[in-house]
Order: sequence, then structure tokens, then C-alpha cells
Amino acid sequence: MTSINYDTIFENFLGEITDYDFANLSMEESYSLMIEYLHKALSETYFRRIFSIINLDDDAHLVSYEMVYSVDEDSDEEFVINTMVKGMVYAWSSKLVRSRDLTDYLLGTKETKFYSQSAHLSELQNLRDSSYKEFRNAIQDRGWIHNSYLGGAS
Repeated sequence: MTSINYDTIFENFLGEITDYDFANLSMEESYSLMIEYLHKALSETYFRRIFSIINLDDDAHLVSYEMVYSVDEDSDEEFVINTMVKGMVYAWSSKLVRSRDLTDYLLGTKETKFYSQSAHLSELQNLRDSSYKEFRNAIQDRGWIHNSYLGGAS
């Protein structure tokens, strides 16, 4: 069974987003938030089905897994890291869309310019939707090559 340290995944995740709020959080708080995003990414049934075994160990900060159809250890690891990061970006962007600050703007006073908040919400929803599409496409692209019909190999 192969293992990946959370730090490797989290470094890649932070490289994919620009969120200055992470800089204001303590290390413990930011890890807690990223662990939440990681769990949400792995809770997707579409993602879990490509593993014969997958376990998250939050105490040891390790993801242990076996792929249903393995290519080789390095390729599998790169795929798993990149796909987990895409799932975490989706979880992060979903949280942005459901932000209380944003809904406070939308429910603001008459002086509030609703069109700007509406446009902002629309852009955040587009970001969320495109990150979900990237996440699903990464899994789908692997699945159309590495499947039982082809015997797991390309």
C-alpha cells in the first residue's frame, strides 16, 4: 500500500489557490481547514471508486491507498495528489459560494448595488463549477484508459 504525506498534498493545494486568509490563520487552524477539504474531496463516490483501498490517518497525516488499476507507483502518486488537490479546490470554492459575508451583501440595504454582488456570486459559482468539472474530468480521463475492459492497462 502506498502512502502520501498530507504536507505534500497541502503544499500543492496552496499552490493552486490564492487565499490570504490562510496566512492569517495559525498552522493548526489552516491544517484543520485543509484536512476538512481533503475529507470532502475523498468523500466523492466518483473519486473513491478508483481505489481498492483508501484510508486517511489524520493523526499521522498520511493517505494510504491502493488503486484498482495501477499504472506504476510514481504515476499513481502524481495522479492521486493532483486529483485530491482538484477536489480540495472544489471544496474550498464551494465554501466561498456559501459565504455568509456574500449573503450579507445580497441582503444589504437599498443603497447596496445588487448587480455587483450578483456578478460576484455568479463568478464564484463559475469558479466552483469549473473546479468540479476539472476534478471529475481528471478521474474520467484516467478511467477511460485504465478500466476492466482494457485489463487495467492502456
